[in-house]
Amino acid sequence: MAVTKLQVQQCEARLAPVTILGWLSAIGCMLYLWLVLLRLSAHERLVIPVIVLGFIGFGTAHIRFQMAMLWMWLLGVALFITGGFLFLRFILWWQRKSLSIWLARLSLLAALWFGLHVVGMNVPVFIDHRARANHSLLIAQGMADVVQSRLANQYEWGIATIPYSLLSYYLLVPIAFIFPETYELTAAMKWIVSLIHATTPFLLYRLAVRSGYSARVGFLAGALFVSLPVTHLYFHDGSYPTIIGVWWVVVTLTLVNEFVYRERWSWVEVGLIGSALSVALLIYVTHVVFVPLVIGIASLLAICYSSAHYRDGDLAHPHIQHAHSNGRILWPLSGSGTHRRA
Repeated sequence: MAVTKLQVQQCEARLAPVTILGWLSAIGCMLYLWLVLLRLSAHERLVIPVIVLGFIGFGTAHIRFQMAMLWMWLLGVALFITGGFLFLRFILWWQRKSLSIWLARLSLLAALWFGLHVVGMNVPVFIDHRARANHSLLIAQGMADVVQSRLANQYEWGIATIPYSLLSYYLLVPIAFIFPETYELTAAMKWIVSLIHATTPFLLYRLAVRSGYSARVGFLAGALFVSLPVTHLYFHDGSYPTIIGVWWVVVTLTLVNEFVYRERWSWVEVGLIGSALSVALLIYVTHVVFVPLVIGIASLLAICYSSAHYRDGDLAHPHIQHAHSNGRILWPLSGSGTHRRA
């Protein structure tokens, strides 16, 4: 007999069970400890736990079936994040350093973001996550061609066959050797992919700060990425290739930005940047669509730079000075402070 709808209604309003209240209190204490370890203000220590606990309490009251199965995950993730913040505080104490207030706030935001994803992906309504794990297991067994044929024959872009890239899967294949079973591998992939994704706001923070902006701007850059709905939507079907593809693009941008400020590049650095850019364009198949755009913009910039350079001619030479009063070029004589007219 097929059941099309099942609804459970509570006859009278009652307080949540004591067990649930105890778990909620434990999460509240751990959350308060995070704020203390991050040295946030007393106002934030009061407001943030109230908001987070209110969100969890609302879910417990209105989404009972899912929340009943997620409570153990909530407690486990909260303990994991607490351990991470304790380790961070130990490292800062050991090195006699401190976090800026904006980086501390971004750390809290990234931790909550990580918890939302790794817990949310374990809601018992998702099955595509197991498909990703099975694909990784097949690749680990040397059956990448089978996975390629399955993923390529999807009617997604209005065509029967698409050039699907497996590069993102190869990053997850080592995990398949550690967890050879589908269930365990699925859980491990959820943790690792959520953790990888949670580092993206920090990369954007460093990208902004290293570019000369303030720590506040770096926080806003990371917070903006966290607030984008698309950064949550592609978790619903386990779109690990999309998540890893976006993350690698930000890693590449951060790497390029670090090398931009160097006066000279070695061939090793050129090869490193070239490899990172190549992987960024090939790790997710839709990135290939932007290759003509990237080449076109790069060509246009090169043409504009060359035109400006040759139009200025000798004016751009660092050893030539111009006498604007009479329009003649003054060449500096070596070993003296005088000039000879050209």
